[in-house]
Amino acid sequence: MPCNSTIPTLDITINPDPPIPGKTSTFKLKGNFEEYPVTGSLLGVLFVNPKTLDYVNDPNAKYVQNLCIITSCPVISLDIDVVVPIPKVGMPADIIVGVTDAYGTKIHACAVSAPIGSPALKFLKDKTFSE
Repeated sequence: MPCNSTIPTLDITINPDPPIPGKTSTFKLKGNFEEYPVTGSLLGVLFVNPKTLDYVNDPNAKYVQNLCIITSCPVISLDIDVVVPIPKVGMPADIIVGVTDAYGTKIHACAVSAPIGSPALKFLKDKTFSE
């Protein structure tokens, strides 16, 4: 599901789906950008408790990597596979995937894997990917 109507949406396929707690999943990410991510941009995969909107209580609740290490920058269009460790606890969780600037505050593109009506979209207004 899109993050909102003003931010480009990433297409995401997760394998296996649903993710298995304590294992890894491959996230296939595709998308185009209106403003190209440059050196220092971040890729974040966040696992959020749908009731509290806090990160799940697990060291793997937040996966953040320098996007330009995964692919060359500037990024005009994205088509990558990323292996992400899945939290052992707190699953199932809402999953927020985003590409941001180096500070995690400007979102270039994102998507949310959550049931319709989930409050996970509010999370994006309250947190940054770099916290």
